[in-house]
Amino acid sequence: MEQYKAWEKLSTKELCARFSLGPSAFKRKQQREAALKRKVEPTHHYHEVKEGRENFYYIKPKGGLISILDCNIGKRDIEVIKTILKVIIERKHVPVQPVYANLAGVTQSAISGYITFLKEHDIIVPPVTQTEYVLDEKEKTGEILSKREKKEGHWIYYDITADNSYNLLDESTQAQIHDMYTKNWGFEYATQVVPLQQEYGIKGQDLKGVIGNIDRLIWQKINKTFGLNNGKRIMEPEINPDVVKELTEHFKQAS
Repeated sequence: MEQYKAWEKLSTKELCARFSLGPSAFKRKQQREAALKRKVEPTHHYHEVKEGRENFYYIKPKGGLISILDCNIGKRDIEVIKTILKVIIERKHVPVQPVYANLAGVTQSAISGYITFLKEHDIIVPPVTQTEYVLDEKEKTGEILSKREKKEGHWIYYDITADNSYNLLDESTQAQIHDMYTKNWGFEYATQVVPLQQEYGIKGQDLKGVIGNIDRLIWQKINKTFGLNNGKRIMEPEINPDVVKELTEHFKQAS
C-alpha cells in the first residue's frame, strides 16, 4: 500500500517468527492485540491491514536507542539497557555488574539477565583471544605442555574501597598499574610457571593454584605502591563495531 511504502511488510507467519509469537496468540482478537502490544509495540510502529483474505502487518522501527539496537527487547526496560551501554561507552564508571545495578536501580541478578541478552544479540561481543603455547624444551619433543587463551583488549583498573564503592582510577594511574602488572606477571610466569611445566610436566588445572598465588602477590605490591584498598582489573566490554558509532553519537546528543 502506498502510505506504507517505506515500511516492512510481513505475513502473520513472518511476524510470529520475527517477534517470537505463538500462532495461538492470533486465534482471537483480544489475544492478538495483547500479543502485539507486548511484543511488537515496544520497538516498532505497526499497522494491521487485510489484503484479500489474508492479514498483513506493516512495521517500522521506532527511533532512538531501540532503532539502533534493532532487536526485540520484549519486557526488558530500555533504560536499564541504556545504562549498561552508556557506562561501557562513556568510560566514567567501572563496567561491572554491581555498578550497573546501582546506577540502574535494579538487582545484580536482573543485570545478569540483561548482559546475557546483549551478548546473545551481538551487541556486546567477546574479546579477541590469542592462544599461547608452552612447548617441551627439556626433552625436545615439541609436545604442548600447556596452552592458555590470552584476551586482547583494553584493561580497566579500579579500586574497591573500604566502603565497597567501585572507584575508577584516572588514566595516568591506570597506565602505571598496567605497566607494573604486566612486567611482574611476565617475570613471575617465566620464573615460576614455565619451570614447573618444563621440569615436572605439570599441566592445566594443576597450575591454577600457582597462577592464582602469583596474581594475589602482584596485587599486594600494586595496592601498597599506589595506596589502594583492593585493586582489580577487568577487560573492557566490547560493543559490536556495527553499532558502536551510532550509540556513541546517540549518547552525545542525549547528554
